[in-house]
Amino acid sequence: MMAKHRPIALLIASLLVPPTAFAGELSDALRMADAGDTMAGPILLGLVTNGQASINGLNGHLIPIAFGKLKYGPAAPILAKYLSAPVPEFAGPHEYTVGRTLDALAEIGDASVTNAVQQYLDSGIPPRLQTAARRVLLQLTEADPVPGLLDLLDKETYEPERSDIIEALAKHKDQRVLKRLSEIAAESDSAFMRRAAIFGLRQIGDKQSLLALASLLDLTFSKNLKAEWGWKGKPDFRTYFPDTISMCLRQCTKQDFGTNRAQWEKWIKGNIEQGGAANGSQPIRSETNSTSSAAGSRR
Repeated sequence: MMAKHRPIALLIASLLVPPTAFAGELSDALRMADAGDTMAGPILLGLVTNGQASINGLNGHLIPIAFGKLKYGPAAPILAKYLSAPVPEFAGPHEYTVGRTLDALAEIGDASVTNAVQQYLDSGIPPRLQTAARRVLLQLTEADPVPGLLDLLDKETYEPERSDIIEALAKHKDQRVLKRLSEIAAESDSAFMRRAAIFGLRQIGDKQSLLALASLLDLTFSKNLKAEWGWKGKPDFRTYFPDTISMCLRQCTKQDFGTNRAQWEKWIKGNIEQGGAANGSQPIRSETNSTSSAAGSRR
């Protein structure tokens, strides 16, 4: 058991660091990136290339996260190079950082790094990272990555990676994606996967996905759903999920009809055009982006 939990302990140690760990320019640049300030991109890149900051450093995973959020193209070669860097002593944090680096490459979408990602995939990496690399390669190389991502989702069993695949699928306003996420949200025996699918529908944010969310309000959620990931303490899913769905609808529409499906559907049908989004804001991702192994969740 101790061997099983050692990487988790290392990951917690890498994440729980004092604020002084990012004093000065790096701290300022990361705050700018978190706020969406595009000026953070060249500042961060300069700090990394001149050696003042390192993705291998303490809390270095925040650097690829920042580049990915900014979709900062000039950082792609640096991120790709990190994939072939020597593995640090603490493999647990390194694996997490590689995952965030792969995510950033997918967000940036620079196909010039495809060979580097493929070489990384072929280098004997752990199975979980293999799926992550394949997910990124599909997004970098396929004009229509949806079929490949759906196939990857069906084959993958590790729920945090399945959640990442759902997030990648949710970038596409596509009936195939809508159907699959609606099925998971309504039928999965895993509370974590249901939540990931609900957040995916919110991320899509168009008329059909919002109607799909509203339709879930009529479901009776079992309090005995599997919850291996996602919560410190298991909530009562009979109330948690209707409240979460209502929250997602409020965030997308700036309206509030509680858990009343009929009122939500009436407003959505009357105020959102087919294929249109409820608003132009980016999806709120704070619920799924924090990592806390102590909480029993990767997200």
